[in-house]
Amino acid sequence: MCRFLAFAVLVSCGFAPGADFCALTVTVVDPGGGRTTLPLPVALLDSSGSVVQRTILERGQASFCDFGLGDHSVVVGSDLSCSPVIVQHVRLVFGHHQNLYVVDNELECPGNWDGGSLNCGFYLRIRSETGEKLGRAELWTGGKLSMRADTYGRVIVPVMNSTTKGYEIRMPGYRPEHVDLVCGKNQQFEREVILHRK
Repeated sequence: MCRFLAFAVLVSCGFAPGADFCALTVTVVDPGGGRTTLPLPVALLDSSGSVVQRTILERGQASFCDFGLGDHSVVVGSDLSCSPVIVQHVRLVFGHHQNLYVVDNELECPGNWDGGSLNCGFYLRIRSETGEKLGRAELWTGGKLSMRADTYGRVIVPVMNSTTKGYEIRMPGYRPEHVDLVCGKNQQFEREVILHRK
């Protein structure tokens, strides 16, 4: 039996000579230590970065029982997830079943952009022409207040795939600014919006 800890990852392994074995089980837990209930994607990559196997967590676990020798990486989450976890230098050890434990912080990420039908995320940073952060700036659409930026002038706006959302950004003492947020498919954007004084 062996165990070692590296960052937020714990690996344990056992050996049973002559027995069938599954090379790797990935268990994903939330920051509180319980298994995640999120259906996160998990991928096994070879040393060139090519996907060898891909699956979705079931009850917080995924298994990769049969793969080749050499360096591999395990990726928990996707490009659109908040802070996907990448574990490098994973290797098959013949006869050993390895358990890889990963802590996922998805539940602590405000503005999770991955999942459901909202497949683009626009991270807007609202500033004045002099660089002042316009906290509590308002986003209006259809004549109604939709959302407010935080005290640093930041806001995340979700947009459905293949659609465009138009917003008017308002702040007392400033001229409104119209922005169109165009979503292709499963993308992230960062955009600075400048408001000018009246």
